[in-house]
Amino acid sequence: MTVDLAFELSYLLSDLLGRELRVTGYRFDPGTGRLCVALEGLEGEACTVVRACKGLAPGRAERCIAKALAQGGRPLEELVSAVEKLLAQG
Repeated sequence: MTVDLAFELSYLLSDLLGRELRVTGYRFDPGTGRLCVALEGLEGEACTVVRACKGLAPGRAERCIAKALAQGGRPLEELVSAVEKLLAQG
């Protein structure tokens, strides 16, 4: 089962921040567990570390990221904070 991670992230961030956000791209470093997302209309990236998904291959990593962020906790809080900083910069 494939996961459309950009859609999942867009939905989650939009819901938490109370405004429509569209993730236009993302990258995940399986070596460090670092996830960075790009958002439509914003310069830069918002990043967090999803340790639970460290070392996973593509496909498995995407499912893991979606599940880990949906459960909340530190990775999601860090990502939301990073997105808020991008929004403040305009």
